[in-house]
Amino acid sequence: EASFTLSILVHAALKLWVANEAPRQFLDDRRTGALELLLSTPLTTGEILGGQGLALRRQFLGPTVLVLIVDLYWMTTAGFDAHRNSSPPILAILWLLRMILLPLDLWTLGWTGFWAGMTGRGRATTTSLVVRILILPWILWFLAATVLWSFAEQIRGPDEDLLMWLVIASWFVLASGSDLFWVVWARASLSRSFRDAATRHPGESRRWFQRHSQRSTGGKG
Repeated sequence: EASFTLSILVHAALKLWVANEAPRQFLDDRRTGALELLLSTPLTTGEILGGQGLALRRQFLGPTVLVLIVDLYWMTTAGFDAHRNSSPPILAILWLLRMILLPLDLWTLGWTGFWAGMTGRGRATTTSLVVRILILPWILWFLAATVLWSFAEQIRGPDEDLLMWLVIASWFVLASGSDLFWVVWARASLSRSFRDAATRHPGESRRWFQRHSQRSTGGKG
């Protein structure tokens, strides 16, 4: 349990690091006007995003691999209780699922961070990423697990092991599904509105929205 808790803290620190770094370059470039200059070059939106993604991978691939290796070591040396009814132990399965979700969460934070860097303002950008990607799925899962557990208690003689596996499965499905949703949303937003978002500085979101509203109505109103 001590190793598991320490692993949770390490994962959280790595995710917060990525959430802080992913939007930073685009935020700085918008603030200084460098992004508008970059768009005047022959580079396409895909090439710009690809270069930013490559920079992020170079920065975080090493730490991510190191964390996963340490996780694997901790998991295999944690001394799981062999006399538990569940086989393999629930804690070991949880550990493996967290190892799968770590790169998926980081991938999601990277793509949503790029879009947040195009639309956000300073530190609030990182806070928004953390809430949407890391906190909201846990809140939804807690509510779903509470309902599931309450429903099971109304049934005589519930199978506690089966119920526990259902709760774990719902957590993994919800977390991974949330990641995939946000990645698809961020990539679609970047593909559709990257150049429009690049023309405004942080804090100009209201005027940008008004300009697009006028364009969609043909300039009326």
